[in-house]
Amino acid sequence: MIEKINILDHKILLWVHKYLSNSIFDIFMPFITNEDNWILPIALLIIVLCTFAKKKGRVTLIILIILNHLEKEFALLTSN
Repeated sequence: MIEKINILDHKILLWVHKYLSNSIFDIFMPFITNEDNWILPIALLIIVLCTFAKKKGRVTLIILIILNHLEKEFALLTSN
Protein backbone atom coordinates (compact mmCIF):
# COMPACT_ATOMS: atom_id res chain seq x y z
CA MET A 1 0.00 0.00 0.00
CA ILE A 2 2.78 2.41 0.92
CA GLU A 3 4.58 1.58 -2.31
CA LYS A 4 1.48 2.52 -4.33
CA ILE A 5 1.20 5.82 -2.47
CA ASN A 6 4.88 6.56 -3.11
CA ILE A 7 4.47 5.82 -6.82
CA LEU A 8 1.39 8.05 -7.02
CA ASP A 9 3.18 10.81 -5.12
CA HIS A 10 6.14 10.60 -7.50
CA LYS A 11 3.89 10.76 -10.56
CA ILE A 12 2.04 13.79 -9.19
CA LEU A 13 5.32 15.52 -8.38
CA LEU A 14 6.65 14.92 -11.89
CA TRP A 15 3.40 16.21 -13.41
CA VAL A 16 3.52 19.39 -11.30
CA HIS A 17 7.17 19.89 -12.18
CA LYS A 18 6.47 19.49 -15.90
CA TYR A 19 3.24 21.48 -16.28
CA LEU A 20 2.98 23.91 -13.34
CA SER A 21 6.52 25.26 -12.99
CA ASN A 22 7.42 28.87 -13.73
CA SER A 23 10.48 31.06 -13.40
CA ILE A 24 9.14 33.16 -10.52
CA PHE A 25 8.59 30.15 -8.29
CA ASP A 26 11.98 28.74 -9.30
CA ILE A 27 13.54 31.79 -7.61
CA PHE A 28 11.02 32.31 -4.79
CA MET A 29 10.44 28.78 -3.44
CA PRO A 30 14.04 27.89 -2.49
CA PHE A 31 14.21 31.15 -0.54
CA ILE A 32 11.06 30.55 1.51
CA THR A 33 11.79 26.87 2.14
CA ASN A 34 15.20 27.58 3.66
CA GLU A 35 14.73 27.57 7.45
CA ASP A 36 17.56 30.06 8.00
CA ASN A 37 15.61 32.75 6.14
CA TRP A 38 12.80 32.60 8.72
CA ILE A 39 14.86 33.41 11.83
CA LEU A 40 14.54 37.21 11.58
CA PRO A 41 10.79 37.32 10.72
CA ILE A 42 9.98 34.92 13.56
CA ALA A 43 12.13 36.89 16.01
CA LEU A 44 10.35 40.10 14.99
CA LEU A 45 6.97 38.39 15.40
CA ILE A 46 7.90 37.28 18.92
CA ILE A 47 9.03 40.81 19.85
CA VAL A 48 5.86 42.37 18.44
CA LEU A 49 3.60 39.84 20.19
CA CYS A 50 5.37 40.36 23.51
CA THR A 51 5.48 44.15 23.45
CA PHE A 52 2.62 45.57 21.41
CA ALA A 53 -0.16 42.98 21.41
CA LYS A 54 -0.68 42.85 25.19
CA LYS A 55 -2.57 39.82 26.60
CA LYS A 56 -3.90 38.41 23.31
CA GLY A 57 -0.44 38.57 21.76
CA ARG A 58 1.14 36.76 24.67
CA VAL A 59 -1.54 34.06 24.63
CA THR A 60 -1.00 33.67 20.87
CA LEU A 61 2.75 33.39 21.43
CA ILE A 62 2.28 30.69 24.08
CA ILE A 63 -0.04 28.74 21.76
CA LEU A 64 2.49 29.01 18.92
CA ILE A 65 5.29 27.76 21.17
CA ILE A 66 3.17 24.80 22.32
CA LEU A 67 2.19 23.93 18.73
CA ASN A 68 5.83 24.16 17.64
CA HIS A 69 6.88 21.83 20.44
CA LEU A 70 4.10 19.35 19.59
CA GLU A 71 5.06 19.41 15.92
CA LYS A 72 8.68 18.62 16.75
CA GLU A 73 7.64 15.77 19.05
CA PHE A 74 5.32 14.36 16.37
CA ALA A 75 8.13 14.53 13.81
CA LEU A 76 10.43 12.61 16.17
CA LEU A 77 7.79 9.96 16.84
CA THR A 78 6.95 9.42 13.19
CA SER A 79 10.57 9.35 11.99
CA ASN A 80 11.40 6.20 13.98
